[in-house]
Amino acid sequence: MVLNKIGGNKGKKVARKDNVQKKTRLMTQDGEQYGMVTKMLGNSQCHVFCLDGTTRLCIIRKKFTGKHKSQNFLKPGIWVLVGQRDWESSHKDKMEKCDLLESYSESDKQVICQQSNVDVGLLQEKKLEGEETDDQQEDDIIFVDDI
Repeated sequence: MVLNKIGGNKGKKVARKDNVQKKTRLMTQDGEQYGMVTKMLGNSQCHVFCLDGTTRLCIIRKKFTGKHKSQNFLKPGIWVLVGQRDWESSHKDKMEKCDLLESYSESDKQVICQQSNVDVGLLQEKKLEGEETDDQQEDDIIFVDDI
């Protein structure tokens, strides 16, 4: 086979396009809510507890899957920004649906608390309540030695 003396892989010389610095997106429009992921369901869906006190079914869009999934990793306890679906009819027996718009890291949570004019204390209280229930479940185990 002939040796490639012309230059080899020209793709290595091109800069990567996915190395973009992320700015913290704040709630700006009507229909947007801050929330906290409470349960992962699979099939690109999760339950989100929003600031207005309701739990909604969140649809995870394609922006948060695939190549950029590691940057926007979702698990219970993560704060998110969701958009409510006003155009979709809601039934009494079904949960309201919303779309995932942004996921926040720990450093972004501090920026939200400082810059937003919304009281996010409800999300912090909800997280504390969830931690207490986990501790109570562990304390209910009793070991008995029957020999």
